Amino acid sequence: MVEQAKTLGANIPGLRYPVALWYALRDPATPLLSKIIIGGALAYVAMPFDLVPDFIPVLGYVDDVAVVAFAYKTAKKMVLGKHLAEADSFLGN
Repeated sequence: MVEQAKTLGANIPGLRYPVALWYALRDPATPLLSKIIIGGALAYVAMPFDLVPDFIPVLGYVDDVAVVAFAYKTAKKMVLGKHLAEADSFLGN
């Protein structure tokens, strides 16, 4: 499953920040409030039901991108260079 995610992730532009958020979420040094924001955003993206259904071309993913962007902007100080490097390594960049 991880290999499939890596292959898929390498072909999807803009996946670096959600993956970096995942690494920040798993980092014990990340404060609890940041973890709550990041966890909520990633859970929203993973939910099968959301405000705009994903099967609608282009618009279906706009809300997901907005939620990830909000989480990244809010928790930006907690997403460290090491999280971005781990995301790059995971995605093969």
